[in-house]
Amino acid sequence: MMVVGEILGTLVKTFKASFLPFFDELSSYIMPMWGKDKSSEERRIAICIFDDVAEQGREAALKYEHF
Repeated sequence: MMVVGEILGTLVKTFKASFLPFFDELSSYIMPMWGKDKSSEERRIAICIFDDVAEQGREAALKYEHF
């Protein structure tokens, strides 16, 4: 799971806001990782991914603020 998080982080950092349409498709798979029933490692990975999106996507990432 951690490798997938690193790959997504790299894609976001490389393509920045232009990656967000693809991220939209993936977010439905990432959101469940925030659940209280998930391991702390899964939650940490999800937080790191959304942190990269917020940092690299800038204003275009504002639509994810409700996550």
